[in-house]
Amino acid sequence: MLFQFISQKQLIRSIAKSGVVALVALGLAAPVTAADNAQTIRVGVPDLPPGQGNPYSALGTPSIYTWAAVFDALTLVDAKGVAQPALAVSWKNTTPKTWRFTLRDGVSFSNGEKLTPEAVLTGFNYIKSGKAGRSPIVRELGGVASAAASGPNTVDFVTKRPDPIFPNRIAALKVVAPKHWAAKGPKGYAAEPVGTGSYKIVSWTANKIKLVAFEGSWRAPKAGQLEIIELPERSARVQALMSGQVDIVAGLSTDNIPSLESAGQRADVRAAPQVMALALPVVRKDKKTKKLVKIDTPFSDVRVRQALNYAVDKEGIAKGVLAGFAKAAGQGATPAAFGYNPSVKPYPYDPAKAKQLLAAAGHPNGLSFTAEVVTGAFPGDSEIYQKMAQDMSKAGIKVTLQKITFPEWLGKYLGRKPWDGQAFALSWNSAPYVDSIRPIGLYSCFNPFTFTCDDKVKGLIIKANSEFDRNKRREILHQIHVANSENPPAVFLIEQIDVFGLSKRLKAFNQINRWVTYHEMTVN
Repeated sequence: MLFQFISQKQLIRSIAKSGVVALVALGLAAPVTAADNAQTIRVGVPDLPPGQGNPYSALGTPSIYTWAAVFDALTLVDAKGVAQPALAVSWKNTTPKTWRFTLRDGVSFSNGEKLTPEAVLTGFNYIKSGKAGRSPIVRELGGVASAAASGPNTVDFVTKRPDPIFPNRIAALKVVAPKHWAAKGPKGYAAEPVGTGSYKIVSWTANKIKLVAFEGSWRAPKAGQLEIIELPERSARVQALMSGQVDIVAGLSTDNIPSLESAGQRADVRAAPQVMALALPVVRKDKKTKKLVKIDTPFSDVRVRQALNYAVDKEGIAKGVLAGFAKAAGQGATPAAFGYNPSVKPYPYDPAKAKQLLAAAGHPNGLSFTAEVVTGAFPGDSEIYQKMAQDMSKAGIKVTLQKITFPEWLGKYLGRKPWDGQAFALSWNSAPYVDSIRPIGLYSCFNPFTFTCDDKVKGLIIKANSEFDRNKRREILHQIHVANSENPPAVFLIEQIDVFGLSKRLKAFNQINRWVTYHEMTVN
């Protein structure tokens, strides 16, 4: 089967590092010609990428806000969950387990290297070598057996079993300049990153990345400069936008919208490709055996996990905290994700039912636990967790919220440090390939860092991952969502939204699954 699409404008990726880095030696400070050098777009974000400029160190936010300016993958998944051309212009199955990608002609990296099969294989080989450690991308490409150049402009990926959505999965693999990677290694590349994207980095300080237009990019930008500024506090991001210090701010909340609009600024509110949830761990990886073992926790009883879902007024959160812009969640996917099951509804708010279930599970006086949460990154997240805890208290459940930073959360999730609490904040994120199987597979028996393992879901995942018939595959995913509702691995809270603040001088803003199209934007 052959997949051929019309080329479209792509999005931009950017990088992250620590300390100040001068990149003139890499050819990254070439003068801007076609782009308007007088235009500088400034972006305020909650955090710069914790993995610096290594595109294999993380997925999703906050890194995506920066990497959208510098890096590209073979494909880019659009808002409808369809893989579109990026560094690859077409792809096809040559065998049930082999996907062949044809590379885009004439693409260069910002240091002058050319896009070749070797460039694509450089990142893949690093991921498969074991040197990437606990990077989440290792898991994303865990189903690939091998990859090799099949021609001067083609790359073949051989999967362990037939994979119907591999063109979507490969969107997670950003392509690096092979010679520069070989010379610098992962740590050196993180400090001096090179990409095919619209902008290239010229300096990096503790809280600011400065980039200039890469005129040789296959998706050259319209503005001459881009600055990405770390502003951890939401109030600081709002003030920066209101005072004209930045043109775009990410990670705002709905309660910021009235003040922005009254000041003549704008808000861009869109459904995000993820569900906010509270993970209820029942298994962990044993350090000696490397196998999943059960945890001694009240959450091991399904009735307790059901009770926690009944104990939260999710509709109240969506309508109250998020002013009706969001919807209550009943499963680990949003309507945009392939396989979302519209028949699976959120648990209704029923504290009496929650108490009954807790009593039946041996907790007539309720229970207490600590939940580790990250705040300040998503709309209303702090208020959502507070409302969740307040609701649970009415059912006899005492929740102590322990706030941690995203880098701390990531380190604990990847097993580098132990969790202090018994539950933790978790997003069921279908990006980058906008398919239910992404979070379902990530939080399953197949992931060594998982917190849950359901044998029924495990079997359905195996079936879904090898089913090429879209209708049959959709039905399998529907069954998984039913199973995860009946035997909930988490408290599903709300379908997340993204609120960006935009200055009135900014033109042509767009973002697809948080992939900001910086290259299309201009400022007056």
